[in-house]
Amino acid sequence: MQQSNPIQQRIEWLSEKWTNLVGQTKAPAIRIVHTTDEEDMIDTFFTYMHSLDSSVEDISFQFDDVFTNREEYSKLLLQSLTENIRIWNESEKESNVPFEPIDWQPDYNKTNKLNPAWLFIANFNDLVQKLEVEPEYAVVLTLTPMAIGNTSRFTEWVQNAIDARPHKQVKILVADNAAKPMFDHMAHNPQVMATLVADLDMPNAMQQVAAMGDANEPSTPYRVSFIKLMQAMTDKNDKLVYEEGNKCLAIANENIEKDSYWLTQKIVIFCAWSNYELGRREFKKAIEYADQGVEAARLLSPLLHDDLLGGKYLAQTVMQRAAVYVVWKRWEEALADYSLAAQLYHDGNEYILGTEAYRMCAYVALKDSKGEEATAFLATGIRFGQYIPATHIHGTTYAALFEMILSRQFEKHISFQEMEDIAQPIYGDDWVDKVRNWKEIPANILEPADS
Repeated sequence: MQQSNPIQQRIEWLSEKWTNLVGQTKAPAIRIVHTTDEEDMIDTFFTYMHSLDSSVEDISFQFDDVFTNREEYSKLLLQSLTENIRIWNESEKESNVPFEPIDWQPDYNKTNKLNPAWLFIANFNDLVQKLEVEPEYAVVLTLTPMAIGNTSRFTEWVQNAIDARPHKQVKILVADNAAKPMFDHMAHNPQVMATLVADLDMPNAMQQVAAMGDANEPSTPYRVSFIKLMQAMTDKNDKLVYEEGNKCLAIANENIEKDSYWLTQKIVIFCAWSNYELGRREFKKAIEYADQGVEAARLLSPLLHDDLLGGKYLAQTVMQRAAVYVVWKRWEEALADYSLAAQLYHDGNEYILGTEAYRMCAYVALKDSKGEEATAFLATGIRFGQYIPATHIHGTTYAALFEMILSRQFEKHISFQEMEDIAQPIYGDDWVDKVRNWKEIPANILEPADS
C-alpha cells in the first residue's frame, strides 16, 4: 500500500490491529469500536478484508441481511451463504484466481429450539470444516445488517451465536458505535468478545486528504481550511470557527473574478456560520450571517447568466434565514422568506424543495394566526407536489400537506375530489388514513398495495 494516501494508511492500521488481535485472543467474537466519523472507514475495511489485494489473510464472509427477528435472521444468513457458495462454484474466474469448487450444502434440520442462531452457526461450522483453512488463519463472520429492527434482539442473536459453539477458527465480527454501543455488556468479558478500538483520527485524515491537491490551486488550501472549520464547529471552538472561515472567505474573494462559482463557496461559509450561531441561540448573529448568505446569492444569478440556477441558490439561503426566524419565533419574517423560497422553487420546477417550502409557509402562517393563508399555501403545495417523481415522493414530506389541510376548512381553495384524484394514485384507496398517519408509517408502506 502507498503510505502517501491517508485513507489507505488507516486501512492498513486497521489491518495490523486486526491481525495482532486475532493472533492473541481466543474470544469467538470481536467488535470494532468506532466513532461516528469513522463509520465509513470501518465499512471500507470490512469490504477490504475479503478483497483479492487485502493484506488480511483470514477468510472473510460478510452478511448485510436485514435483522427483523432472531429466527428469520438465521434463515436469511443461511440463504445468503448458500447463494455465495453457489456463485463461487458457478461463476467464471480470472486465470490468476486459484479455484476449487466447494462441496457444501445447507442442512435446515440443524436446529435447536433453545437457540435461534444454531441453524446458521451449525451450517457455518460445517462449511469451515470443508474449507480446511490453515490453522493460523481465522474464518471471519462479519455481520453488517442494512437495518436492525430491534437492537436488543440483535445482540441476543450474537450471544446465541456465541453460545452455539462456533468452530475454533471462526471469529464473529461486528461494528459498535462508541456513541451508542450495543455490545458493552458482552465485551465486559474479553473471553467472550474482544474489543478493537479503531482510533483513526479522521479529522486529521480529512485534512491530509484535502491537502493532497496541487498546492498552486486555490481549491487546495480552501479545502484544508474548510475541513478545519467543520471540525472546529463540531468541537465548538469559536476562535477556530471564525479563523478558518475567514481563510476560506479570503481565498474565495481572491478568485471570484476568475471563476464566479467561488461566490457559492462564500454562501457555504455564511450558511455554516449562521447554523453555528443558531445552535448557540445567538439569533442576531445567525441572522447577520444568513443575510450575508442571501446577499451573496443575489449577486450570483447575473454572474452565472442562469436565472434558474441563481434562483435555486437564493432559495436555499432564504430557507436558511427563515429557519433562524422560526427558532426565534419571528413569524412574519419567516413567512416572507418561506414565501419567496416557495416561489423561486416553483419557478424552477424544483418540486421536492418547493413542496417543503409550501409546507413551511403553511406551518408559519398558522403560527402567525393566518389560517386562510396557510390553507392556500397547502392547496398550492399539493397541486405543485403531484409532479414529484414516483420514485422519490414517498421519501418526502408531501403527505404532510394532505394531513394538515384535512384538518381545516379547505373547500375555498381545493376540493376533496381534486385532492383524491392526486393522492389516490400515490397512496392508494386508503390515502386519507395513510396521510393522517404518515409520520408513523414507513415510506414503503405508504405506497399503494398494487404498486
